[in-house]
Amino acid sequence: MEQSKQRLKKLEFAHAITPLENPMSIRSLRQDIARIQTLISQKTAVEQA
Repeated sequence: MEQSKQRLKKLEFAHAITPLENPMSIRSLRQDIARIQTLISQKTAVEQA
């Protein structure tokens, strides 16, 4: 999870300096992080119930 967040920050920084060849990779990585967070929250909700 933390590795994905760090990779996202690096991609965003690189994109700010020079445009990336594939800017959709930032969006894809953000969506992957959101999916992971959703799975984690669902798992904790099931454990608490």
